[in-house]
Amino acid sequence: MSHRRPSVIAGSASVALLLGAVFAAASGHAQVLQSAQGGSDHPLPPDEAIVARVDGTPISFREVKQQLAGALQGRDVPDAALPMALAQSLEQVIARQLITAEMVRREMRPTPEETKAAEENFQKNLTRRGITRDEYLRQNMLNEADLEKVRYWEICWNRFARELLTDDHLKQFFEAHHRDYDGTQLRVSHILLRIEGTQDQGTVQAAMKKAAEIREALVGGRAIFADEALRHSAGPSREQGGDLGFIPRRERMVEEFSAAAFRLKKGEISPPVLTPFGVHLITVTDEQPGTVKWQDVREQLITAAQLPLFRQLAAQLRPRAKVEYTGLLPLPQAVQGRP
Repeated sequence: MSHRRPSVIAGSASVALLLGAVFAAASGHAQVLQSAQGGSDHPLPPDEAIVARVDGTPISFREVKQQLAGALQGRDVPDAALPMALAQSLEQVIARQLITAEMVRREMRPTPEETKAAEENFQKNLTRRGITRDEYLRQNMLNEADLEKVRYWEICWNRFARELLTDDHLKQFFEAHHRDYDGTQLRVSHILLRIEGTQDQGTVQAAMKKAAEIREALVGGRAIFADEALRHSAGPSREQGGDLGFIPRRERMVEEFSAAAFRLKKGEISPPVLTPFGVHLITVTDEQPGTVKWQDVREQLITAAQLPLFRQLAAQLRPRAKVEYTGLLPLPQAVQGRP
């Protein structure tokens, strides 16, 4: 592979699948283990079954479940969505193995100082959580070899990414996502539909369908946002036409809400957005541009730009590698069209 630094893809800055977070808290991993038992429609392999190989290096089903647990962060995955979730998690593990192999090829390895600092940080985290090392390993179905793999990835990938992400790349990323980092504030209104009863697949779909119908009327000019907020919204802002005032990109609202709002231009109406509070329709009514410069948020940009960099680097490496699937898990394209 050429050592020329790849350009950063100006893609989503979302970190829902941030690849450093391979291992979730024990509770999140346990939920995935329960979900991934699968029903009769989705029989799944044993944990140590090999589901793929990358240039001969095996990938076990256990690694895929660990990746999924890290992505879900304790949330449940509906049974109908499990095949796609596992297929996407497998692709993430494959991508990480491709980049790991490249880092090994470049003879990248943690320094003794980095290894010591990582171990000290790990021990501090265990103490803060009040558990022993053995308890952590048992709860997360890990062993010492797994921890070494994670440590290698976290140290070497962070170093590799910082080498590749030049100032030009960071400025390019900042320009593509400037509202996320420059202190911009948006004035937003929303319509909140509460989900009645348990938030399961059926109740969520019902609320999403109703929100989509309201949005269709709004976009088609058959209704006014403030009127629909007063009529349908369960939020206290309904009396003000759904107006929430100005919000920053982070901290005030939950991430799902803020991310959706900052994808909108003034006057646009979002698709239905699911948060822990229910289903929202969001519109932007005004904008206060930010004044923060890219140099002031450099570390944030490095973190955010790692995900598109990861995707691009994996895409560059994949054609040069031999990736084999054993057929024990579905491929993303095989379940893409399922209801």
